[in-house]
Amino acid sequence: MKPATLDPVEPVAKAELAGFAEGSLASTGELGETRSLSVQPKGDENDFVSENLRNRQRWAVSPIQTRLDWVRRLRSLLAANVGPLSKSICREVHKPEDEALTADVAPLLAACRWHERRARRVLGAVRAPGTPLWLRYLGVNLTRAPLGRVGIIATWNYPVQLLGIQMLQALVAGNSVVVKPSEHAPETQGLLMDIAERAGLPAGILSRRDATRDEGRRMILEDDLDHLVFTGSTRTGREIAKAAAERLLPTTLELSGNDSAIVLVDADPELAARSIWFGVTANGGQTCMAPRRVLVHLGIYDRFLAAIAPLAASAKPRRLINSASAERCFRLCIEAVGMGGRSLSGVLEAPKDGWIRP
Repeated sequence: MKPATLDPVEPVAKAELAGFAEGSLASTGELGETRSLSVQPKGDENDFVSENLRNRQRWAVSPIQTRLDWVRRLRSLLAANVGPLSKSICREVHKPEDEALTADVAPLLAACRWHERRARRVLGAVRAPGTPLWLRYLGVNLTRAPLGRVGIIATWNYPVQLLGIQMLQALVAGNSVVVKPSEHAPETQGLLMDIAERAGLPAGILSRRDATRDEGRRMILEDDLDHLVFTGSTRTGREIAKAAAERLLPTTLELSGNDSAIVLVDADPELAARSIWFGVTANGGQTCMAPRRVLVHLGIYDRFLAAIAPLAASAKPRRLINSASAERCFRLCIEAVGMGGRSLSGVLEAPKDGWIRP
């Protein structure tokens, strides 16, 4: 596979993204000196490690404006490299280009803007309200401090949006970050981290591990990890929670769901059908908060079915992340029919090479 490359002067690929980059630095290489974490400088290895540790300490106590300046440069570089990022997403996780742009890259650009405008207030010290009577002569201020070193075990279904926002929030808060990329999207997430580094992160603030499951298991055991972020299945999340609990490692776990859409009797059946069909099929249904079932009031049931059936009948096959996922979806359909269900489109097509009709 030919690796993706960064284009430092590529214009924003879509006019819709122009607003995200408005007022940002042009990507002309005027970012000052940047350093690559993938190449160890000459000299003693201990000196290299010590330098990284010093950089982490400096980053943790750096002024918030220093970190927000990095966010501004990051947003500029992301906007200038929409093309390479979107192409890499399409190649690795099989998204249509419009979804790669609107559901992965654009939300990260929007998150950068949000943090530029609001992070200073969110992270600032505040006076705690509600001092009790017996402490009336005392005041309590709440100050947010970095956690330290944050590990991220990244997911593949939104490889830029989810990993990008998790990195962004951790770094803006003054933490250093180590990432284990998804084994399904190592090129895309490697490209994202390259962009983050080129935006001006000091050496040692952002590091990466191999994109393997075994590397994720090893990360949980790292002594200098202060917090772990994981996005993925509930089954794997339980295993991570148990392992983290053994060493009292705090975690943030975003796990798979089983969400319901509810259609009430006074709903517009056509609008409900279009909205739910979009939620079910976006990203090939590979979204943790996508509806898995629809609960419809009997008073509107027939009209809702009449509105959603044509959408199912006209749906085109979609390629999922791998053949195993497509086969699993087909098995669930067969089981549903066996329990009395029926296909809205009137057909059940077996998947082929990871492609399946919704």
